[in-house]
Amino acid sequence: MVTFHGAFGYLFARYGLEVAGTIEPFPGREPSARYLRALVDLMRSRQLNVVFAEPQLPDRAAQVLAREIGGRVERLDPCETILPEHPEATYLERQRANLETLRRALRPEPTLP
Repeated sequence: MVTFHGAFGYLFARYGLEVAGTIEPFPGREPSARYLRALVDLMRSRQLNVVFAEPQLPDRAAQVLAREIGGRVERLDPCETILPEHPEATYLERQRANLETLRRALRPEPTLP
């Protein structure tokens, strides 16, 4: 999996998921073009087609990666701040939404006959 940053280690460890890379390895610093190119190469070599962004942060770099690999962007919520579009959402509701996002994103693509 490729995520915006390393906020999901606890969740992924619980479900046996591996973080192959992060878009922003150093908080608050834009990744370089060279770093993003290496991430694209990694994703292609591992046949990864989903980039996980966060609803609280800009997703420009995630969109660029997704476009480069012919994939898509999904959102996982680190539950660090209140979501303006859902201020009433509880921590458990937000984590359940994360699990549903993971279930949907990691489901194998159906193959056509």
